Amino acid sequence: MKDCLFTVKVNGETLVYDYDGFRHFLMQKGNLTEIAPGFTGVTPQIGSAPSGTLPVDKLYGKVAGRNVNPTEGPIPSKFRYKTGPEARKALDAADAKFTEDRKRLYAEMTTAREPLLTVNRRRTREQEKELEDKFLTAKEAYADAMTQHRLNLLYLIAPGGLADITWSSVKAQKEVIKTGKYESTIETETEEDFEPELTNAIRFGVDYFRVIVGAHPALKGQNIVIRYFENQPDQRAFFAASHNEKPSYVELSKSDIETSVIVHELGHWLEYMSPSIHKRVTAFLKRRAGQEIPSKLATLTNNTRFRKEEVAVKDQFRTPYIGKYYTTKPDEPVNWDDVYASEVVSMGVQYIYENPIEFARTDPDMFDFIYDILREGR
Repeated sequence: MKDCLFTVKVNGETLVYDYDGFRHFLMQKGNLTEIAPGFTGVTPQIGSAPSGTLPVDKLYGKVAGRNVNPTEGPIPSKFRYKTGPEARKALDAADAKFTEDRKRLYAEMTTAREPLLTVNRRRTREQEKELEDKFLTAKEAYADAMTQHRLNLLYLIAPGGLADITWSSVKAQKEVIKTGKYESTIETETEEDFEPELTNAIRFGVDYFRVIVGAHPALKGQNIVIRYFENQPDQRAFFAASHNEKPSYVELSKSDIETSVIVHELGHWLEYMSPSIHKRVTAFLKRRAGQEIPSKLATLTNNTRFRKEEVAVKDQFRTPYIGKYYTTKPDEPVNWDDVYASEVVSMGVQYIYENPIEFARTDPDMFDFIYDILREGR
């Protein structure tokens, strides 16, 4: 029996153990009960754990590539393709060209991982370390290649140049002040002691946005403030337009500081800064809605987190959230002249950042629309 191999599934992953490794697996909390709920015998005693120390997050974790500054790449000075259909065709061609490299690198990564899925006490620590290093090298090579491929796709369909914008980041806090039986909430801001890693994360979001929208004339010379709350974990990220001579700003919680969220919120800024884009967006939504009657977003998504005044048209969008619009009269039948903002541009630029190939294939009509408005005035 000691020459047998034991195969089990853990969180969808197939693991292969030798005799000693399987005995150790059974000793882990809950494993024996889960595999054999009726087991009432004696639990085997294990003197020491089998070899294999690579952290689980490195073995099974999400593959993440290097943080590459997108503004330092080969950004075109002018867009290459005049229309969305031409851009979609170019994306497909580029992705097909990369397919073989992607398959090869993925195969190398999974092959290098295979020995680590089998716990073998006969391996020395040096042999184990060599296998771990080989796997991590293959994993990083795959992640780096995927990161570079996404950048290449962005450069391929970029409008040209970089958005001529400036930005600053501030840390905000909400404090409750009590005076007798009354209490009020005040907000404070500081640019001091801002965590460097958060500043870098914000910078990546802004820089990707600058590449995606290019040197759009509506943003030339504009400034945006990124405010984040450390003590408001349930704060939903949002964009607020400028007022009283104060610049527009994006507000978000610390947990929301990631590239896709920042790109998304800055998309709202672009729509706000360009009345012509907003006019085209409402026409786009009106066309896509057709005869559909808008509904509460909470109903469309079965998500009670959305407020009752949040409404949307479902259409055939990838998610009903794309069809969300902002109006001063959410409880009345939609009048597109009363709509002052939407999620079309923000979701569009987010999809271009996350996966332009999938965006182009799943909703070519919306892709073509976003592609066209990003080239407005050029």
